[in-house]
Amino acid sequence: MPLPVSQRVQRVKPSPTLAATARAAALRAEGHDIISLTAGEPDFDTPVEVAAAGMEAIRTGQTRYTDVGGTPALKDAIRDKFLRDNELRYERRQILVSCGAKQTLFNLCLAVLDPGDEALIPAPYWVSYPDMVRLADAQPVFLGTGPEQGYKISAAQLEAAITPRSRLLLINSPSNPTGAAYTRREWQALGEVLRAHPRIVIGTDDMYETIWWASESFSTLAQVVPDLYARTVTINGVSKSHAMTGWRIGYCGGPAEIIAAMATIQGQSTSNPSSISQHAAVAALRADPAIVREMCAQYRQRHDYLVPALDALPGVSCLRASGAFYAFADIRGAMQRPSPTLAATARAAALRAEGHDIISLTAGEPDFDTPVEVAAAGMEAIRTGQTRYTDVGGTPALKDAIRDKFLRDNELRYERRQILVSCGAKQTLFNLCLAVLDPGDEALIPAPYWVSYPDMVRLADAQPVFLGTGPEQGYKISAAQLEAAITPRSRLLLINSPSNPTGAAYTRREWQALGEVLRAHPRIVIGTDDMYETIWWASESFSTLAQVVPDLYARTVTINGVSKSHAMTGWRIGYCGGPAEIIAAMATIQGQSTSNPSSISQHAAVAALRADPAIVREMCAQYRQRHDYLVPALDALPGVSCLRASGAFYAFADIRGAMQRRGDASDTAFCDALLDEVGIAVVPGSAFGAPGHMRLSFATRLDLLQDAVGRLRRFLGAA
Repeated sequence: MPLPVSQRVQRVKPSPTLAATARAAALRAEGHDIISLTAGEPDFDTPVEVAAAGMEAIRTGQTRYTDVGGTPALKDAIRDKFLRDNELRYERRQILVSCGAKQTLFNLCLAVLDPGDEALIPAPYWVSYPDMVRLADAQPVFLGTGPEQGYKISAAQLEAAITPRSRLLLINSPSNPTGAAYTRREWQALGEVLRAHPRIVIGTDDMYETIWWASESFSTLAQVVPDLYARTVTINGVSKSHAMTGWRIGYCGGPAEIIAAMATIQGQSTSNPSSISQHAAVAALRADPAIVREMCAQYRQRHDYLVPALDALPGVSCLRASGAFYAFADIRGAMQRPSPTLAATARAAALRAEGHDIISLTAGEPDFDTPVEVAAAGMEAIRTGQTRYTDVGGTPALKDAIRDKFLRDNELRYERRQILVSCGAKQTLFNLCLAVLDPGDEALIPAPYWVSYPDMVRLADAQPVFLGTGPEQGYKISAAQLEAAITPRSRLLLINSPSNPTGAAYTRREWQALGEVLRAHPRIVIGTDDMYETIWWASESFSTLAQVVPDLYARTVTINGVSKSHAMTGWRIGYCGGPAEIIAAMATIQGQSTSNPSSISQHAAVAALRADPAIVREMCAQYRQRHDYLVPALDALPGVSCLRASGAFYAFADIRGAMQRRGDASDTAFCDALLDEVGIAVVPGSAFGAPGHMRLSFATRLDLLQDAVGRLRRFLGAA
């Protein structure tokens, strides 16, 4: 019986542009002579100096997590661009960098829309706008236009469409698909209407700003109507301007409170965009504008040929565009004819920047550089121009490498259609929650849990149900505990082994016992988060649920990635294997939220998954050496106990005794004092649903861990 997906996904259609592109590619692969004019991306290579900046980022090891909302250098370049080109002043906190402007728009919809709200969308519209609105459980309201209006809405039309439920206006200029753009006078007229409706947030999609040849210079709403600046989010990116579609960098400037909300959503859905791509985007935004002008000149030459040629065809009419790289032809006459058919880490960094001697043990990422051969593959992708859109769910080469990894390491067989590649495993998990959870559903989450699980569930309008564990259980749930937590509303189980934050992992016998319970509840989909699979030193080899309990294969999504295994956190590649119908639903959501992961990162991930496993074993050996020093050292501190882990790179210490000795009211107070008094940054256990604990990452040098233990002894009066 097919597994049901969420009602949310059933309301969403796969992107028709991506579908058309895929169909053309399939026909071409069959030997047909196909000219595809479906692509919404430049046909130019990424400029040489921009590609060089990406390679420099890889070469210099800028391959780790960044701030969720973008690096300071990129935010500054964006700030300067907005001021220089659009007369808009933004502070860093008013800027957000995302995995493409598609994610920027998706974040905006989730940040401002509530169920029952309406989003105003001029039509023709970019294909993803309505489904983004629907994914926020809101209602798209279309303002139709035609060639007689130049495909642009009027002020009167906007006024007539506004109701008390109107909350968001999404407006694209120049437009995809028409190339139509609003003049300053038209912006002023629309602004006059919007001024009277202060509840409405405006999202201006300026992605095609640089592809422009109208006689009047480009302008955007917040520039022309500055009193709407405080509720306008101005959206842009480098995909179209600098031929960087595969790099996946979009950005926006807007009100600080909305940007913060969007960043919160991004932090729980994908985290930061590719660190390599961000470095390249700085180079793009600071490059000689002649690069962009040259591309624009070629687009205009093509436009000036194609539009009159189309307009001369029988039954076809086609208006001149102001910009973008599309011709939008009215074929109604011809249709009548026969025709072929991404907090503790930030605080530690801030204190360090102020000159304090800080040891940060907060990082959830390897301290190693990306392996040389993997980085080389990323540079090769840039060098050979693999910088364009890919299939939403990942390249065939990467899907094949993932398929081979699952079979080799986990005894799991998947076809390509059962595999999805995303912008980090965080997005994989987010996609899963949106794909299977409906309002009122429950998601079972063993605690301690990874910090993002509960909010992902809440973003799907479902309810997280926590199954608490402690050191006496080895921080693992029992079969009896799982059975007791299941209700008729239980729809999803998210389980992480080895665990972030505890390092605890399930044995084969424990998987079998949990499987016995789950077997009796066929409505429950299981998401197994195996991100730390390769960081493992338990006596029994690593195993995952679908491997040990094969009859649950058909409703288990097995999640993994290259971030932890190959020190590739900044590259943003996660993946999963699972039931085809759930994978398809997840791909539909991804197609309307971010589209494909970075094409460069995908190429590097193939190299990672096919690399000599000795690379991974060497990193694991160093993690184990650190674990074997740190855990006993913590366990010997007064009022502290710490269990050995099976894997991952965290020590999860029970500090309840130490808190009582010191008189700290909470683990947060304890950890704040630890940072303030002796300069050690750790994460309080309450962040993971386990008050009275602290998580220490040992993804750092052994000498720093030894220094940290010495400071802890002083802090606890044991030195």
